Amino acid sequence: MAQTLPRDEGPAMDCRVAFPASALLARLDRRSPTMAPWAAYLPRPLRPAAVPAWLAAGGAASSTEEQDTESLRSLPSLVTGHVWALSRDPAGCRQVQRAFDATDDEAVLSGLASELRGHVLEASRCPHGNHVLQRCIMVVRPQALQFIVDEVERGALPTAHHKYGCRVVQCLVRRCPPGQLRGLARALLSAAAESCLHPYGNYVVQCLLEFGNEEDRRRLLAVLREHAARLCRDSRGLAVLGS
Repeated sequence: MAQTLPRDEGPAMDCRVAFPASALLARLDRRSPTMAPWAAYLPRPLRPAAVPAWLAAGGAASSTEEQDTESLRSLPSLVTGHVWALSRDPAGCRQVQRAFDATDDEAVLSGLASELRGHVLEASRCPHGNHVLQRCIMVVRPQALQFIVDEVERGALPTAHHKYGCRVVQCLVRRCPPGQLRGLARALLSAAAESCLHPYGNYVVQCLLEFGNEEDRRRLLAVLREHAARLCRDSRGLAVLGS
């Protein structure tokens, strides 16, 4: 008769070796209020002996969120005095934009914006600074943006015809009341036909047609009628005519 060998039971299947779904569910059911959620998934010998109270019941996530919120609130004070320098840097410009978004205090926003005074034209043509200018224009009250309007007006056409500057001009047209932009609008309208055919200027003309006051739109329409034949032969001119 063949000898029956003792059955090899193998190693005990406790949580240190195997961790089936049933064990997971049981652990979750027995979880202590003072135990961090992730600790329930660990084999008992690996569980931390003590878990800080803030880490229990999801405290780690909430603490990180609180730290992020606090960091965001402190951004305006951190970038104050360094706005222009940071605006020319790829990473710094993002920090400045976040600083503009981090506060609703008009005095703080105006203070951040004022650090761009004297640098507006350079910023409008900077691959990083133009984003800061756009964010500034969108969140700062229009009355505090007059220095930006004035500086752009002094270089209106070159800025409107620049691949970055045209975005800044469009932001001003969308954000500021027409009365604040009379001088800028006059400068732009003085070469409207040329701008209609320009790779970037045509976007500014389309923006004026949409957001300009009635007088500006009437003058633009007169230009479009006068140069319609020429504009129809150009894809950019057609885009303006169709706007």
